[in-house]
Amino acid sequence: MIPKIDLGFSATSERFNEWLENSREYLDNNLNETETRSKIIDPLFKDVFGWDEIQIKREEHINKIGYFDYEFICGGNKFILEAKKEFVKFEMPTSTVVKSSSLGSKFSGLKGAITQGIDYAVPRKIDVVVVFNGTHVAVTYVPYTHLSGNDTYLFQGHDKIHNDFINFYNLLSPITNLTEKLIGLINSTQNQLIRPRPPFVDRISRKQGNPDDVLPSNSLANLLGSIHDKYFTEIISDWDLLKKCYCDYDSAHQYEKSIEFVLRDRAPRLGKVVEEIELTEEDNTKPISELRTTKRSADVFDSRYLESRSRSKMFLLIGGAGVGKTTFIHRFFNFMLSPEDRESTVWIYIDCKECAHDTNLDHFIYQKIEDEILEKYDRLGIFDDPSTLKQVFTNELKKRKALLAFLPEDQLNAEIFKVINNIMENTKDIYIKRVFEYIQKIGMSTCIVYDNVDQLDSRLQQKLFLHGNAIKERLRTTLILSLREEVYYEHENDKSFNFSDCDVFHIPAPKIFNVLAKRLKAAKEDYSESDVLFVNNSSGTSIGLKYLDVIDVLTQTFLGNQENTLLLETISNRDVRESLKLFKRVISSANVNYDPLLIAAGVSSTVKVPSDRRIEHHNLLRGLALDNRVHYSSTSSKILNIFAISNDGFFSHMTKLRILKFAEANLGLAVGNLPKGFFKLSDMYNEFFKYTVRDILSFKDICLNLQKEGLLINLHGTISVINDNDFITLGPSGYYYLNHLKHDVHYLALVAIDATISNDDSAKRIEELYRKSLNATDFQKNKRYHEIATTFVDYLIGSEQEELEALSKLGCPDLENPFYRIASSIQAEIK
Repeated sequence: MIPKIDLGFSATSERFNEWLENSREYLDNNLNETETRSKIIDPLFKDVFGWDEIQIKREEHINKIGYFDYEFICGGNKFILEAKKEFVKFEMPTSTVVKSSSLGSKFSGLKGAITQGIDYAVPRKIDVVVVFNGTHVAVTYVPYTHLSGNDTYLFQGHDKIHNDFINFYNLLSPITNLTEKLIGLINSTQNQLIRPRPPFVDRISRKQGNPDDVLPSNSLANLLGSIHDKYFTEIISDWDLLKKCYCDYDSAHQYEKSIEFVLRDRAPRLGKVVEEIELTEEDNTKPISELRTTKRSADVFDSRYLESRSRSKMFLLIGGAGVGKTTFIHRFFNFMLSPEDRESTVWIYIDCKECAHDTNLDHFIYQKIEDEILEKYDRLGIFDDPSTLKQVFTNELKKRKALLAFLPEDQLNAEIFKVINNIMENTKDIYIKRVFEYIQKIGMSTCIVYDNVDQLDSRLQQKLFLHGNAIKERLRTTLILSLREEVYYEHENDKSFNFSDCDVFHIPAPKIFNVLAKRLKAAKEDYSESDVLFVNNSSGTSIGLKYLDVIDVLTQTFLGNQENTLLLETISNRDVRESLKLFKRVISSANVNYDPLLIAAGVSSTVKVPSDRRIEHHNLLRGLALDNRVHYSSTSSKILNIFAISNDGFFSHMTKLRILKFAEANLGLAVGNLPKGFFKLSDMYNEFFKYTVRDILSFKDICLNLQKEGLLINLHGTISVINDNDFITLGPSGYYYLNHLKHDVHYLALVAIDATISNDDSAKRIEELYRKSLNATDFQKNKRYHEIATTFVDYLIGSEQEELEALSKLGCPDLENPFYRIASSIQAEIK
């Protein structure tokens, strides 16, 4: 049994960050081993990685040895976990891969724990031992302990786990191949260094008295939260609001040309822009139709659906996460169909987010169908008209006609009840089939919608697709199903999926500017001049504020400054659902100072003069990066630290920016018949990064982290997987980091306290400036932020110079290339 959570890399990574924050609360609590298990280890393996309770054994006795702590088994994945007292630090070597038996006396605690775990594992015929104390992790491959080479992979604390999470996930997830991954890591060149690791000091953010401090909510948080929850979430049940807020594609907002290029929407097949897609002789699938809706039309979907409504047919809706597939479905059936077609259509909406791997899909789907018909189509009389129910089960009653004739008249209805009730209770498949046959017999069409399938992990998406195919044939109905693009691409030539029999439609993402514009307008129409609330500013003074003024602040901020909508558009990678979450995070953040706006609103309402009420961009950036936290931490922020070092043997702050710069330089180039901008990952490594990243495996890990955050886009549409031969390009988020954030003073000031800095003087200076900024006035804070940023950039220039000296000794060519002087370019661009 697998729990009802997405076991994929991206979702697991998000849950891990939450676990990381929660576990830090116990740092000073001195938990014993039992408490460590319940508060640290169990949540990590069950809530984060998704191990089910039946896959875990605890404290079982092994004859003559003792009780092991944990045994995990899922298919071929088996390991013993030896739990140690919470946050009792193991001394660990700095190397990633070690020989456990060669660990010296300095590492005796770690060596003893591994040995104890091996003693438990061998009699259980288990090849892997994990040692964990809440912060440090060692994973040992037992068969290698008898050989001369390395046998153990180390994670030296939470920061190492976070930076190396792809390997942590591959080793401990129930759905990966643990043994294969561990052998690969141990046998790889992961422990080789291109240059000695610089003497990095601890992050300044971690040196604060309470690194996880939060601020109290801002004075408008509740109001802004209520406005957001009504107007800026997924709208599917408020039909009037949906009509006002739906974004068509005939008036989309446009950014400058270079931004539009990276924001362009692509269909999955070959990563091509939709309009460019053509079939080749090898293609087994039909062309993908892009849907560009208008106020009165759902584009080609209208005619295709109506042509197929009386036969079994599957329609696939593909598109990026959060582009509006659910909204499109509800709008189509509730507004776009003509009144006559709506009246003659029974459409069943099924939210598949409720499914899990252990869900009995037949039972789940049939129950949802029954519930939908009961709730939405009582006019059919199936549940309250005995004569209708008899018509539904005509076949079953006909088969028993002779038997029923033997019964006295007064017993006949009771027996009919038993026949029908038995079918309804015990054979749902026959029951629902008969209901659909009846509906179709009376001249109505049927359609089942499997929605939000694309929000599940890929294996469950496959399962639901195959199930949907079977259901549409069984019930002779049309079926609409949403799939994630990467799943469609991965299986488009897989005959078991039979995509060739589907009509495939791509739903492009609307521009965030348009989404906000329509929703702000709808909100404004619902309030009047008399709607007033009273809030306190930071000094405690009560100020009367009109709702319309608040909406005007948001309108001026996001529609009056393209930089602000671009921030949401790019960081969310055109995921509308995610953009609206970021919108709420920003406007409700305690780090956004509304005092000047409250004052401006009070003055303008008295003097009756217009005022500039825009929240400054740097204020929004800090709100998005910090939410309600005092100190920035990349592990809990929506904004990445692009200068974070990787365990790649070279330890450069610039590696990620160099990758993005390489990708940008290739935007105008085309490889073969591929669209412009795509290049092979292995070619990039061999051409430019083999001197600064020790091996292709380490390079893939860095690119994968960029890919899952949208800084890079994979030609296959994949998010959590990347291969040497994959073609990638610059993503919207990558463009924004490269051309906006990397030289933004406020961004640099944020990430400087999260960076591991190797120069003591720079680290002390930044720490001093940061400490002074915490209690400064707004003017003084901005001055301190500028000083922090310039100090950090000066440090990066020095660090880059050290890299050039090391690369020169290695014989690296073309050291005059601007790619090796990014810090100097930041200094020239800094605002």
